Parts: sequence; structure tokens; C-alpha cells
Amino acid sequence: MKNFYQKTYNALIIIILIFIFGCNAPDRNVDKKSILIVGLSAEYPPFEFQQQGKIIGFDIDLIQAVGQKLDKEIQIQDMSFHSLIASLHTGKIDVAISGMTITPERLKNVDFTQVYYQPSLAIVYLKNQPLDSNIFSHKKIGVQLGTTMEKWIKQQTKEQQNAEIISLDTNPPLIEKLKLKQIDYIVIETLQAVEFCKLNPSLAFQTVGTSDEGYGIALAKNSALKSEIDAALTALQADGTLEHIQEKWGLKQ
Repeated sequence: MKNFYQKTYNALIIIILIFIFGCNAPDRNVDKKSILIVGLSAEYPPFEFQQQGKIIGFDIDLIQAVGQKLDKEIQIQDMSFHSLIASLHTGKIDVAISGMTITPERLKNVDFTQVYYQPSLAIVYLKNQPLDSNIFSHKKIGVQLGTTMEKWIKQQTKEQQNAEIISLDTNPPLIEKLKLKQIDYIVIETLQAVEFCKLNPSLAFQTVGTSDEGYGIALAKNSALKSEIDAALTALQADGTLEHIQEKWGLKQ
């Protein structure tokens, strides 16, 4: 009988403890809802890049401002550019902001917010080897893998003789290849060309046109966040925050 009461007493204690700690346990769903996991590729100055171990740039300031409007904490995940859409599909990230152009091909797989920046394209080259009139023929041209710049240069070189496209995950290795004369040009977004030429005085660039497709924040298809982020972007434009961030990073058009 004594063993019976002892076992009953122990069972009651366990039930009480489970109840107490269960009630006081953090609500993980609430925590998750208060966090926005943002994927990007920090190789894209002035939009996102590493400086003294910290990721900074226009896109960082913009998504932080969006987070404030939505009352969400921003958590950054740095990854290769071409893995961003796959990470949206798997739920590894909630949104992707990385100078990503809104294209018909991408819209088949993800949704985008409204446009927040209209980019232009440039060719980066060695100052002592200026562009010639037959710009792409018999040339090796570097471009970042999975970008609209890659799509653009492939279209431009369809009928060019012996034009070779070198596609890499990020732009810094392409810059090094250009400086070593392993490639002839790099096709890149104009503001990024400005930044790389500042860091590398032997390089110059020439703008070759404006993209018809602007930058947007990518989300999984049918994400409830789309309308919320669109509203936040509209508010940031209305209150002058977007313009202030553009001026800070030299993006004012």
C-alpha cells in the first residue's frame, strides 16, 4: 500500500511539473512570426557586401526598414545568389533581397514585391584595353551565374563569332580574372561597376543600357507576406525613408 501511495504521489508531482513548465514554455509559433528570415548574396556592393565582418548595403538598410514597419526582427542568411530561389521553395528563408531582377522566368517560380530599384547594365574592362567597335566578337566575357546580366549577354552574343561566356557564382573572382587578363570584359550592374572600379584603379566601365526589369523582394508563391511588404515599401516611399536610403548609398536616380 505504501508503494502505491508513493507511486501515485510521484505521478502527481510529474503531472504538476509538466503543467507548470508547459504553461511557461515559449510559444515558438509567436517567436517565428516575429522574425523575418532574409536570404541574400553579400557580394554585390553597394546593395549588400561584407565590411569588417559585417554585411552592409542598400538592401540591408531597406529590409531593416521593412522589418520595422512589420514589427519583425530581421535575420540574415548569406548564400550564393543562384541558391536563393531554391531556399524560398524549401522554406529555409522567408524572403530574398539581393539585387534580384523581376523576370518572367523567375515569376514562374516565385512571387515578387513591387519594384524598389531600376538598375542599368555596364561593361567593366581594363583601362589600357578599351572597348572596340566589335565589342563581343572573339571575346571572353565574365558574368555572375543566374543573373539577368547573364541572360542579357547570352542574348547579345547569339550571333557573335567565338564569344565565350564565363559564368561564376560571384563577381569578385571575375574581377581577378579580368585583372589577370584571363577574360576581356565583365557585364555587371552599373552601381556595382562603380564600386569595383573604385577599389581597382586599373579598371574602367561603360554603361550599356537600362534594364526593363526592376529589382524586387522575392517570396515563395502565394506568400501572405507579399501584401504586407508591399504596404511597407509604399509607406517607406511616402515618408521619405526609401529616398534617404537611396541617397546614403548613391542610388538616387
